[in-house]
Amino acid sequence: MSRLSVQWRGRRELPYSQVVSELRGAQRSWEAMGFEARAEHIAELGRYWAGDHTALWERLEGELGTSAPMLSWGFEQTMSGWTPEALMELVQLELGPAPAPAPALCGVVLASTVPPAGLQSVVLALLGGSAVCVRSARRLQPLLEAFVDSAEECAPELSKVLALVGFDWADALAADEFVAPLEVLAVHGSSEAVASWRSVASARTRGGSLRGPSVLGSERNPVTGSRRLVAYGHRLSAAWVGAGVEAAGIAKALALDLCAWDQSGCLSPQVLFVEGDVERATVVAEAVCAALPEVERALPMGALEVWARGARERFVRARMVEAEVLRAATGAILLVHDEPGPLEPGCGARVLVVRPTPDLKGLVASLEAASPHLQSLGVAGLDAAGQRKLLAQLRPHGLNRLCALGEMQRPELCWIHDGIGSMAPLRGL
Repeated sequence: MSRLSVQWRGRRELPYSQVVSELRGAQRSWEAMGFEARAEHIAELGRYWAGDHTALWERLEGELGTSAPMLSWGFEQTMSGWTPEALMELVQLELGPAPAPAPALCGVVLASTVPPAGLQSVVLALLGGSAVCVRSARRLQPLLEAFVDSAEECAPELSKVLALVGFDWADALAADEFVAPLEVLAVHGSSEAVASWRSVASARTRGGSLRGPSVLGSERNPVTGSRRLVAYGHRLSAAWVGAGVEAAGIAKALALDLCAWDQSGCLSPQVLFVEGDVERATVVAEAVCAALPEVERALPMGALEVWARGARERFVRARMVEAEVLRAATGAILLVHDEPGPLEPGCGARVLVVRPTPDLKGLVASLEAASPHLQSLGVAGLDAAGQRKLLAQLRPHGLNRLCALGEMQRPELCWIHDGIGSMAPLRGL
C-alpha cells in the first residue's frame, strides 16, 4: 500500500504508481510540443495567478504566515513576469539553441519561505519538458493544491504533467517511495533539508533501483559530476550604500527590500553595509527607519509563530550590548553596530543589522565571510564598471546577482538561480 497521497488533474488520493505511469505517458507529448508552446501554457497560468485573488490570500494568510497584501503584491510581481518572451529568453540563456533531452520525470521539493518563487521553480522544470512531482513544505500545501487545480482550468495540457505528492516528512519509507521513480530531484530548503534528501537519494542510488544516472551533487555546486540531486540550499544576501549616496533617496527602496516576504528567502538583506563611519551608518539607518511605516502599512508582516517570535527577541537582546537599536513605529528593527563585521545569518522577521565599512575592500572582506553561501547584493552608489569588478571578485564566493536597492526580492526571470540556473542543472549541464 502506498504511503503517499497524490493530487493530479483534479483527482485526489490516487495511487502514486498510477500517477507516475500517467505522467510518463503525458510527458512525451508535452516535450514534443516544443519550448514555445510550453511557454504559452505557462504564461496563461501566470496571467491567472497575477490577477486578483484577495479572497484566497485572506483565507491562506494564516496557513502561509504571510499577510494577504504581501501575497497579493508578491504574486503579481512574480507571475506577471511569466511572459512567453521572458520564458524563451531564459531557455536560450540556460539551454542554448540545441538542448539535450529533458529528464522524463523530475521531483521538486519546496521550502515555505517565498511561495511564488517555489511555484516558479516548478513551472521552469515544466518549461524544460519534464513531468513534475512536487512535494512542498506543509504550510504550502493548500497553496499548491489551489495551484494544481488552477492548472486543470487554465492550462489543461500542463496539468497532465504536474502532480502534487504529500507524505509525512518523518516517514523515511514514504520519502524513499517518492524518490524511486524520479530521474532527477531538485531540493529547495535549508542545509539540513538538503542533507536529508541527499541521504534519501544516495541510499536509492546505492540500491541500484533508480532510473537515470546514479549521481549526486554537492551543496555549493549541485551539478559538479552529477545530475541526480540538484540542491538549492542555504544562501545569504546583503545591501551596500556607498559614501556619496543621499540616505533619504534610497531609504524607501531599502525598506521595501527589508519588508518583502518578511525578510525570508535567500534574496532578502540580512546585513546593510554603509560606506563610512558609524555616524554615517546611523544616518542611513534612521532614514530607513523613517521610511518603514509607509512600506509596512502597505505590506504588513505576517503573524509569527511562537518559536519565530522567540528567536527574534533573543537575536535582538543578544546584540543590544554592542548595537544601537532603532525601532520603526510599525515593528521593524534596525541594529546599528559601531564596527565593521562579517555577513552572517540574521533572524529574519524584519530585523536588519547595519554595519559601517571603510570602503569596497572592507565590503569584500565582510562578504567573503559568507563564502560559499553568498547569493545577492543590492547596491547604491557604484557605477556599472565598479559593479562588474565587484561581481568578478565575489563570484568565487557564491555571489551571482547584483541589483539596485528596492529590487532584491524581485529578481528578473532570467536570473540564473543560485548561479547554476533552474533548467540546465536538471539536464546535468
